[in-house]
Amino acid sequence: MFSRMFSGTFSGTFSRMFSSMFSVAVAFTGLTAQSDPYYGRISTSMEAFGSVFREITTDYVDQTDPQEVITAGIKGMLSTLDPYSVYMRGDESESVDRLSTGTYVGFGFAIARRNGVLTFMSVRPGFAAHSAGIRRGDRLVSVNGIRVDTLPSDSIRPLSRGPVGTTAEFRVVRAGVSDTLTMNLTRMSMPVENVDITTLLDGKVGYLRLAQFSRTSARELRDSLESLLQRGLIESLILDVRGNPGGLLDAATDIASMFLAKGSLIVSTADRNGRRREYRSTAEPIAPSLPLAVLIDDHSASASEILAAAIQDHDRGIVIGKRSYGKGLVQTVVNLPDESSLKMTTSRYYTPSGRCIQIGRRQDPMQKDSGMFVTRRGRLVRSASGVTPDTTITATSLPSPLSTLDSMGVIMDFATERMAAVSELPSGFHVDAKVLTDFYAFAGKQPAERRSALLAELEDVKAKAVRTHLSKGTLSALEQARQSLEREIAADLKRYPQQTALVLEAELLSRFGTEAERDVRLLTIDPTVQTARELLANGGYHAFLGGGSAQDQ
Repeated sequence: MFSRMFSGTFSGTFSRMFSSMFSVAVAFTGLTAQSDPYYGRISTSMEAFGSVFREITTDYVDQTDPQEVITAGIKGMLSTLDPYSVYMRGDESESVDRLSTGTYVGFGFAIARRNGVLTFMSVRPGFAAHSAGIRRGDRLVSVNGIRVDTLPSDSIRPLSRGPVGTTAEFRVVRAGVSDTLTMNLTRMSMPVENVDITTLLDGKVGYLRLAQFSRTSARELRDSLESLLQRGLIESLILDVRGNPGGLLDAATDIASMFLAKGSLIVSTADRNGRRREYRSTAEPIAPSLPLAVLIDDHSASASEILAAAIQDHDRGIVIGKRSYGKGLVQTVVNLPDESSLKMTTSRYYTPSGRCIQIGRRQDPMQKDSGMFVTRRGRLVRSASGVTPDTTITATSLPSPLSTLDSMGVIMDFATERMAAVSELPSGFHVDAKVLTDFYAFAGKQPAERRSALLAELEDVKAKAVRTHLSKGTLSALEQARQSLEREIAADLKRYPQQTALVLEAELLSRFGTEAERDVRLLTIDPTVQTARELLANGGYHAFLGGGSAQDQ
């Protein structure tokens, strides 16, 4: 209500109206000021806020926009709370809307900054970007004539919004193609993609990757799981929520209900007054005894942690990976009269064993014991900043030299350039010795900072030595060290031909498929997935759930 009223020019009459409204509010809160000092502070604070606003909008040297002033004030208030309590104008609530509705309007791509430039990371088949020929690795230059290539990834959101059926012009650069590509994309209504990988691993192990928790997540996951079960394809399941930032609480409880006995406590919440609410499984599970492994990492948050902790506390499955993010707070979205909304933390959540996993939390009066808790079968689990896995995996999927090239986008750039002139995938394509040799040469030509942090530091030291006129002997020694390191980096990369070939093939093929298809190929060298598969297949799963402590690998 307040924001709508203050959307126009502030006048003397409006000033008096504002003062009158605040007088009423102050009088109302003042009714209880004598009985509770807290309400007295509310009254004084509201009066001070109104006075400052009135002075700014009437006597500040330049005329101000009242709505901007109020918005800044709201955001200032929220900044004293936690990172998850935010004020959103109508055009800023898109992420909340897509989770709550399960659909959104867009072009069918995901984009991120890579090496300072906006780069297409994935393209959804069957939608506008894919139909226009945009590929993973392409770089976005402009939208409707507005340059965006060096801006943050969220900068194109205002440019991409619009009604279904309307179009926007995208200018795209592709490595290996000299001309800028111009494409007109039509906005489409698209379902949120919740389960982006469903596949079968060796040993009749099913694998499902859940990307987010939206209104349609539980139904989508149920359909995928039932399909595998009804066809008799799986004897155990890996549920991957690594990188999943969470979403709706109801989605997490609905998914947990697929595995837990009816009536099982999944999560409880408590507000500032200690009022608790319990969320329990309300339906019979579809997979009550299927051996289950849940994969988490340090980007698994919120609903991902609720699901993982419920499975862990009930000893229903094993949790594998890295300690999760640690978001133990629940937000409620309040719609405001001017089409803006307030997403505010209203409670903490607690796992079935009583743990609160909020990172860096203040003293929690609802959790007296901040140390160890006990699962249903008596295993000890720790209350920490996040969910601690039963089996911790610290190894990365790729060897160090290959991981560096991957994180710096060198592998992506090679694939984009290699496939630039290819309109369709050659029959029987695979990475052979020549492709490997070409990649080694391509990687060797990249700037030092894209190949090795140590090499970049050494080149920087050499440059400083030249600027400070150090002796020829010193410069020669530095150059020899640089050349030696160059040779070592090249030799180190060539020690992993099989992994390099697999990663290259997955990346090259993704130019004619999806990012998810690329990731499926890489599961065979994913140490977390392989650890889960082995535990599920060799009997260690049941032995572990009978007791034991966390392991490190």
